[in-house]
Amino acid sequence: MLTKEQGELDFNLPALHLERKVRAFYPWPSAYLRWNGEWLKIRKSAVTDVSELQPGERAVRNQTPLVGTSKGALLLLDVQPAGKNWMSGKDFLRGARNWAQA
Repeated sequence: MLTKEQGELDFNLPALHLERKVRAFYPWPSAYLRWNGEWLKIRKSAVTDVSELQPGERAVRNQTPLVGTSKGALLLLDVQPAGKNWMSGKDFLRGARNWAQA
């Protein structure tokens, strides 16, 4: 039986593992990460071979949010900030100007 707590992403794992978890956990219990003290759900993601990011380090690539993992990085293609509707990663960045800041 899956629990909501199992949906939290551990960026010390490889990006491929996390991308598969995002697919497997939609729609329940949802894959998510903490950002600005709130949950950011992830509905769709993709793996990229960016290697200069540390696990959990955030960046922007091609106007899409990106998070470093132990091997590669995870592009966040569809996200849902707390209290908001689902949106593309590009739309999310329009309101999340501090995404890539530490």
